[in-house]
Amino acid sequence: MKLTDIIDEEYADTIESSIKKIQVADDNFTSSLMKTYVDTLLYDETVRETEGYVDIDDFSRHSDLYTFIFNSINKKNSEMKYSSQDITAFSVYLQSIKKEEYYPLQGIILSALINIHFEKTKTKEEYILINSEEYSVNRLGSSIDGAKVKIFGYGGNQLGAYMKNGTITVIGNAGYGVGHEMENGTIIVEGNTLYNCGEMMRGGTIKIKGNCTFSTCFGMQNGKIEILGNAGEKTGIFMIGGTLHVQGKIEEIEKNRSGGEIYEGKEKV
Repeated sequence: MKLTDIIDEEYADTIESSIKKIQVADDNFTSSLMKTYVDTLLYDETVRETEGYVDIDDFSRHSDLYTFIFNSINKKNSEMKYSSQDITAFSVYLQSIKKEEYYPLQGIILSALINIHFEKTKTKEEYILINSEEYSVNRLGSSIDGAKVKIFGYGGNQLGAYMKNGTITVIGNAGYGVGHEMENGTIIVEGNTLYNCGEMMRGGTIKIKGNCTFSTCFGMQNGKIEILGNAGEKTGIFMIGGTLHVQGKIEEIEKNRSGGEIYEGKEKV
């Protein structure tokens, strides 16, 4: 798979030059991470009785799954050294893995890798991830804590879920549930998003430069969302706090909300 199959050609050359020396298929880094995949997929069989069952499709148990993956990488691969460029290359490699059972894990593993690297280096450089809509990796940037992440292609679903701090920028569109229960930090999407943008958001800022479909601010508790385009129906559903600014038009404002502020243009509605 070529980078130009995933992202615009103008970005592909720059990114390709930064990872061309990394032989992803034969790299020890990739082999170690694939072992972590296998260990995680077998988690329910190996530690179910002692540590409890973690269902990779049960997003309510995200913190358990993230902690397990984070610890797996840290403990089992404690001697494994990698750079931000390795993480970029691994994100490209993941596009070739088309088995659906891997999808819930890929974004969380990439996020854990970024957090571990950032915790050790405190680098100011951006972590570059590549993601295609056809083989979308979801939960990218989940639980990110302080790092700067830039995603080329597609942001996937539940982008920046449980984010603690830092910045995530998507050069493209994103799926549903952007900023799910995020606590702080900033998410910027250059394109459009699907439904439930800012769902159950606790803090931080989301900026969408395109449009959002329906149920924006679903269950939002705090924080700020800015939409430069339009918002669809059921905007503000179950919203209890926070602020939404829509520069374009709002198709429908949900009556079933108990708090928060919504602005269409400069007018509070």
